[in-house]
Amino acid sequence: MTIHTSTASLTRLATTIDADLGEVDALPTGESASLIRVSRSGEIAIRSLDGDHPFDALLGFVAPEDWEVFGVIAPGWGTQYADDPPTRRRIRVIHVASRAGDEASLVRFSGDPSATTAGSGDRPAGRVADCVRRALNLPTPDEPDESLATLWVHRVLQALASRLHPSFGRKRVEAHEIDEIVAAAEPASWEDERWSVVQSEGSVLMDGAIAAWMDAGMYARYILADMPERSATMDAAKAACTRSAWQLALIAMTGILLEDDPTEFDDF
Repeated sequence: MTIHTSTASLTRLATTIDADLGEVDALPTGESASLIRVSRSGEIAIRSLDGDHPFDALLGFVAPEDWEVFGVIAPGWGTQYADDPPTRRRIRVIHVASRAGDEASLVRFSGDPSATTAGSGDRPAGRVADCVRRALNLPTPDEPDESLATLWVHRVLQALASRLHPSFGRKRVEAHEIDEIVAAAEPASWEDERWSVVQSEGSVLMDGAIAAWMDAGMYARYILADMPERSATMDAAKAACTRSAWQLALIAMTGILLEDDPTEFDDF
């Protein structure tokens, strides 16, 4: 038997669970996140993650075939901007999805008598929501192609900074090398990037099986979130270049990041 779901039915499920859990004020600090599942028979079950972060627990997880609905209850902290001034409070977030692709989410702040539910057309962003989707083999939201420029600049800076390594003889990058370095760092697409990791059976950032479990959107957000602060990498890249090479590199990177604030490069 297959359960027929809709955004409305999943919202009712999340709201009912939220009501059963009671006031957020009742949650002790450090309360564990929990998983929700609804089987094809209609049985609803909730299981504690015993203190594990849901992202760590769900990365690579594949829900059993008879789970028609899957989700997460995650307590934590959030800022209530409706307050004047905004206040930091305890929150409870519930996100559920069905194999049909329907989703529902709610957030309840400490002290609020009711929860706020997401709109019918909303797809909550976040790495835990991505894990829930991939556990059911659902697509995650696409990452804009423009974000590839961030990856491109990161790779250029890494390639320049690597020249400081003793294996390169600490010979600084010359101006005539910049075009080749920039071209070699250009990514094709997020899906190509992900598939490259799958074919290589992994990278320094993840196992190939995890990359295969993700889709392009989730992979992109994972990579972008793991990037170091650009300022630190820029310092190392600048030190690895001759003055003329660094000037050409800045011109190339400014061209890649057309929508970035050009003042970011003023000090270099």
